[in-house]
Amino acid sequence: LTRMGSTVQAVALDSAGKALPHSAVIWMCSGRAWIDQGGTVHSLGGGEIRVTAWVGGKRADATITMSSEG
Repeated sequence: LTRMGSTVQAVALDSAGKALPHSAVIWMCSGRAWIDQGGTVHSLGGGEIRVTAWVGGKRADATITMSSEG
């Protein structure tokens, strides 16, 4: 759970658990937020946000819950 107006850093990991460079990832998100191509999720309001990372034709999803309380 994170607060509205805050940021969260997303990281895509390879099969060995090593962080991939952001230049290798296409980031997307849905919900009341946006994500830049450096993997920083910027909250615009409360609720669930789905973050998607595309790497080499493979997709990984995660859900973040933002609190509407500032």
